Amino acid sequence: MTRVNASQLAKLAGVSRQSVCRARASGRIEAGADGRYDLESCAAVLMSGRGAIGAMPNLAESRQAREAFRARREKLEVGRLERELLPRKEVIRLLGDMIVTAKTNLRGIGSKLAADLGAETSAAPCQAMVDREIDAALRAISGWTPA
Repeated sequence: MTRVNASQLAKLAGVSRQSVCRARASGRIEAGADGRYDLESCAAVLMSGRGAIGAMPNLAESRQAREAFRARREKLEVGRLERELLPRKEVIRLLGDMIVTAKTNLRGIGSKLAADLGAETSAAPCQAMVDREIDAALRAISGWTPA
């Protein structure tokens, strides 16, 4: 049976010296007449997690858990930002491609409708045909995805 003082018990059990003192005050562990503790039985009680004292992490564990959480949160945030943000040159290239697509679609309306518009004698059907083609060109732009 190994006997240790409060500081040694705390270190070996992975708790603070104050936790050892609180456990003694609450009657969870007992010191001998010499003020020393039975290492095996007292450490088992302190590490068992049967009560708040044994279950509480020490300061170093709390700090380590907090830092691990912060690092993980920052890593997730960076990952999210990297998926949302594109390099400036890539954005310019993609916008240029989209503008060329829009220009091509809109400029093609005249040749596509020329024969139909020439056969019409009333303005209303001509306007309806042009509006349909413009709407189709705009829908193609709004649904545009990079190649």
